[in-house]
Amino acid sequence: MPRTLLAVAAIAIVSCSDPLGPLIDGKPYALTRINGQPVPWTSPLGGSITDGSIKLDNDSLAERQEGFTNGGWTLSGRYTLRFGILIIDYRPGWQSGFGPLHPVDTFFVSGNGLVLRETGFLAPVDSIVRYYARP
Repeated sequence: MPRTLLAVAAIAIVSCSDPLGPLIDGKPYALTRINGQPVPWTSPLGGSITDGSIKLDNDSLAERQEGFTNGGWTLSGRYTLRFGILIIDYRPGWQSGFGPLHPVDTFFVSGNGLVLRETGFLAPVDSIVRYYARP
């Protein structure tokens, strides 16, 4: 019985793949959809997001960028990887009004990508859900 359990555990470990593996390889996840609509995306409040991405720069820093029709931003922050979650902490470089809406973003693995749900918007938009696709 113990050998059987050990064999099953070994097979399970070998057959599991890390859903964040492509991030570790330094390949960016591209922003492909916002609130279910393809990018470029026009906000109901005005303005358009033309592109975006997330990538790990090294073993401690991640970079997130977004482009707009009239400019864009890029910001790096320390990251933490947990199975199924990527957390980027942009502090101390984070400033309100430039870059991400919050000083810390939590991305969840969903299918073949990462999902970021941002809240704290004024009506008529309650939240914005960004989907980043694997390379």
